[in-house]
Amino acid sequence: MAVALGINAKRSRVIDFSEPFLSSGFAVLTLKPAGDDSNFFDFLNPFSFDTWITILGTAIAVSLVMPLVHRLSPYGRTTEEEALDKPFTFKVHRSVWYFCTSFLQVGPEGASFISGKIVLCAWFLFCMIIVATYTANLAAFVTTKGLQQSVKSVDQLSRQTQIVYGTVTDSNVYDFFQESLVTTYRRMGAFIDNTPEALLSSAEEGVQRVRDWDERHFAFIWDVLSLEYAASQKPCTTHIIGRTFGQFGVAFGFPVGSTLVDHVSEEVVKMREDGVLDELKIKWGFGGGECGNIRASLTMDSTSEEKINLEGVRGVFIVMAVVVGVACGAIVVEWVVWKVRSRKAH
Repeated sequence: MAVALGINAKRSRVIDFSEPFLSSGFAVLTLKPAGDDSNFFDFLNPFSFDTWITILGTAIAVSLVMPLVHRLSPYGRTTEEEALDKPFTFKVHRSVWYFCTSFLQVGPEGASFISGKIVLCAWFLFCMIIVATYTANLAAFVTTKGLQQSVKSVDQLSRQTQIVYGTVTDSNVYDFFQESLVTTYRRMGAFIDNTPEALLSSAEEGVQRVRDWDERHFAFIWDVLSLEYAASQKPCTTHIIGRTFGQFGVAFGFPVGSTLVDHVSEEVVKMREDGVLDELKIKWGFGGGECGNIRASLTMDSTSEEKINLEGVRGVFIVMAVVVGVACGAIVVEWVVWKVRSRKAH
């Protein structure tokens, strides 16, 4: 019986290895940055396209509702003479300007009648929530983007603590960090030992942790061949940073003294010389796959960033619609009050 294993000192003491048929090592798998290449429209990233369209539609709708409320309310209508004395009246073109400037927290004088004030209060609440959400998400977008772009090598990863990195417990990679004499790797080994969330139970868990990005970015350190395969598969959200380190050969392991070692080694050398091993690497997806370039570089692939979609802010749109309905009801009340006062005046 023979199994394919990475060659190291511990294993060499208890089993015999054939000639290596693959060169491997360790590498770091991380989540791809959210849009490395800056463009003129980065400021639109915090919201998804449908959210922007809905915000624009709401602004236009409220801009049209306000002149209607202004005209229907008995306290909002004005004669031409009265309009000349007032600094602002809610005609359509002025209303559109008013609601655009309110996003910048500036604007002309508000309404003096109740139904109009209800619409304006709801609109200012809407603007406050939208602007606050946009600002917070833009800050998070820029911070996350900068954090991901700042780490492009193993050494840079070892010198920071914001991104948690780890590997599988009691694995070949774990032993490498514990036994290494290189300062960078010893520092990383100490970090992994002192960080409970850095120790994983399997390689599959590590890859999934990288893909399931949350408030703390995670980097998974594992065999480069396995990571290349994982990064080349959909959803194409991960890539490998830095260079391969801790190189080792992958060979077939046999019981000590097995007569098959020489025969298998001879066949491996022949397959290498004939190019068969290179063909097999391509066939089984090492370095290829569905995701194109899986290695980070100075110009890294751009992926879709975390945007706030319409589902995340639909509540504020619902509140806006409900309050506009309340304002319409207030118009009826205003007419009743106006009629009563008119009768008393006469």
